[in-house]
Amino acid sequence: MISVNDAIKIIETNCKALSTQKVDTVDSLGYTLSKSIISDLNFPPFDQSAMDGYALNFKEGANKYKIIGEVKAGDQDLNLKINPGEGVRIFTGAKIPSKCTTVIQQEWCIKNKTEIKFTQKPINKINIRKKGEQIQKGDKALKKEVNISPGLIGYLTGLGVEKVDVVMKPKIGIVITGNELTELGEKLEEGKIYESNSYMLIAALKKYNYDSINLYRTIDDYQKTKNKINSAIIENDVVLISGGISVGEYDFVEKSLINLNVKKHFYKVNQKPGKPLFYGSIEDKHIFGLPGNPGAALTCFYIYVLRLLSVLSAVKYPIKIKKVNLNSNYIKKSGRSEFLKVELKDNVAHICDFQNSSMLRAFENANALVYVDEKVESINPHQELDAYLLL
Repeated sequence: MISVNDAIKIIETNCKALSTQKVDTVDSLGYTLSKSIISDLNFPPFDQSAMDGYALNFKEGANKYKIIGEVKAGDQDLNLKINPGEGVRIFTGAKIPSKCTTVIQQEWCIKNKTEIKFTQKPINKINIRKKGEQIQKGDKALKKEVNISPGLIGYLTGLGVEKVDVVMKPKIGIVITGNELTELGEKLEEGKIYESNSYMLIAALKKYNYDSINLYRTIDDYQKTKNKINSAIIENDVVLISGGISVGEYDFVEKSLINLNVKKHFYKVNQKPGKPLFYGSIEDKHIFGLPGNPGAALTCFYIYVLRLLSVLSAVKYPIKIKKVNLNSNYIKKSGRSEFLKVELKDNVAHICDFQNSSMLRAFENANALVYVDEKVESINPHQELDAYLLL
C-alpha cells in the first residue's frame, strides 16, 4: 500500500501527452494547441469606429461641423471627400473614412439639419480602433501549449482561422461490473440496486471537456469480465473499471488485468475513501480499477484520474488547491490519509454529513475535498489544510 503523494507521482511519471491532430476551431474547446498560430490578417483589418457618433476631419478650435454623409458597419469605402471642419454620421464597427481622425460619441453632439455642435469640447484622436491594434498580419496570434477557451475560439474565428493543431484528447472506456446492478429505467428487484457510477463518471468527464466515452457492462463472471476489459483496452486510451477490484470471491478485475498482461503500478492507496484503487498500464493504455462505492470512486476520479487525463491532453490539472481552515476540531485514524467532503464558506471548511464511501448525498453542499495527511491525527481550526476546489 502506498501513500497519496506517491500514487500521484507514479501516475504523472508513467504517462505523456498524446499525439496531435487538426480539428475545426469551432470544436476546439478545451484542447491544447500543439502548434503556434500566425495571423493571416490585421485585426481590426481597418481603422474602425468604437462608438456610435460622428467621424470628423478634426479642425482645431472649430465648434461646429458640417455632416456630409453616413457610414454604417459593413459599408464599402465610399470615397467620401471630407475636408477639415466636416464629418460623417458613423456607427460602431464601421470603417473610418479617409481624412477622419476622431470619432465624437453621439452623446456629446447636438445635430441641427446638416450641422453638429457639441456639449463638450471635441477631442482629436479618440474612439478609433486602429488597424492591427489587437494583432498584425504575420504576428503570432497564439503560442503552442495554450488551452483553448470560449474567448479564444471567438478570437481565432475572428481572425478567420478555420482549423487548429491540437493535442488529442483521450478516448475513455468505462467498465461497470456487478451482479447487483440494475440499469436506470428497469424494475428494481429485491437484492438489487440501481447502477449510478457510469452516469456519475460520464458527467464528471464531460464537466472537464472529455466527451469521447465508451460504456461497457458485465456481470461478476471471470471470462466475461476479462473479455469486456480487453475490449475496452483495445478501443480506448484510458479505461476506468468500476467495482470488482477488491478481494472477494466474485471480484474478478485484478485477476483479469493480470491475465491481460496489464502492468500494475500500484494497488491500494493509504487513504479514506478509496483505498482499493488500482492503476496499471499496457503499452500506451492506462487502466484504473476504481472502488465500487460511488463516494470513493468520485474522490479517486478527482485526485488521480483527472491528473492522468490532464497529462495526456497537455492541459493544466483543472482543480485548484488552496489553503483553508476547518470550522471545528477533527480527530482521525492515525497513519491514514483522508479526503473530507466539505462546504467552503469564506475559506472556512465545514465538514459535510454523509462522509461514508458509499454515499454521494454530501455533494448536495460539498464544493471541495479537504486533504488530511496520513501523519496528522488531530486538527484544530487554526491549522491550514489543502482543499481541492470542486467548482
